[in-house]
Amino acid sequence: MTRVKEVAAVAKTTRTPEGWLPAGEVRLVFHAATRMHVPADRRAAFDQAIDSMGAGGPLYHLWLEPAFAPHHGERAEEGLLAWHGPGTTRPVNLVRIDGHLRWMAPLDGRP
Repeated sequence: MTRVKEVAAVAKTTRTPEGWLPAGEVRLVFHAATRMHVPADRRAAFDQAIDSMGAGGPLYHLWLEPAFAPHHGERAEEGLLAWHGPGTTRPVNLVRIDGHLRWMAPLDGRP
């Protein structure tokens, strides 16, 4: 079994303090500066491992990655925390953010 498949298998069977996560419960996956380190030929498997989390309930996926490592080929603007919800892979930009998470700023330019 490849490491990505192992991670996906564990992710599907993660226990919560209350027991197994019930079907239909919301899932949230967040990663920062992670996908960029996955070899290009394994990124599709990385994406599939994340997407598989949505098999049992609605999946919300947030990420902070450079533009050269787009999720499903959908590029988020550099320096933005982006996300997508159930049923789409199109990124929605949330906030401007430092790559080391030292600061965040609203998209509309307000402090």
